[in-house]
Amino acid sequence: MDERLTQYKPALTAYFEIHPGPEVDIQILLSRCPQFATLLIQNPTMCLPVLESAFAQGLSTTVSSPQQLQLTNVPPCLKKRVSALRSKEAVGLMGVEGTVVRIGMTRMLEKVRQFECAKCNTTWEVTSKPEEQNRMVVPRACISRGACKSTNIREIKGSKKCVDYQTIKLQEQVSKLGVGSIPRSIMVILEGCYDPA
Repeated sequence: MDERLTQYKPALTAYFEIHPGPEVDIQILLSRCPQFATLLIQNPTMCLPVLESAFAQGLSTTVSSPQQLQLTNVPPCLKKRVSALRSKEAVGLMGVEGTVVRIGMTRMLEKVRQFECAKCNTTWEVTSKPEEQNRMVVPRACISRGACKSTNIREIKGSKKCVDYQTIKLQEQVSKLGVGSIPRSIMVILEGCYDPA
């Protein structure tokens, strides 16, 4: 978690006291904590851990089971058509409108696993990477900054963190296309947010 972003945690905790639940309305967050909301829109990967931490802090008194945050009510200026998406825009928050034309089965994905060096007891997390087909690169040697280069690495039992996910195929809305245009489609992975039917 970025230390510079922890300054927003009290304001975010206050947001969750007023608006309990896993849904985070971006429009309301923009009015209550505009600097953080702007950072969230520009770089959600960096800001989501702070938001999740503030949510968990408020959640600990009300609900015992962990819930995943869901960002809702994305500003209209961030909404895009499927054909307008570009890979360079993948770092920021955006909304995509379309028609779901295919739904995949619900599956489980291992997101995080913790390891420990048997020699120096250094622990670290390994996260699956979507760009590498969610493979985890298991370390072959200790990654501590000291002189330890031990190859005796063990997985910490009970450290696996898994999420449910589902893939959908999202197609551009035909009504919003010009005459003679072919609707484009993309595959979308929904993590922790799926249709149980």
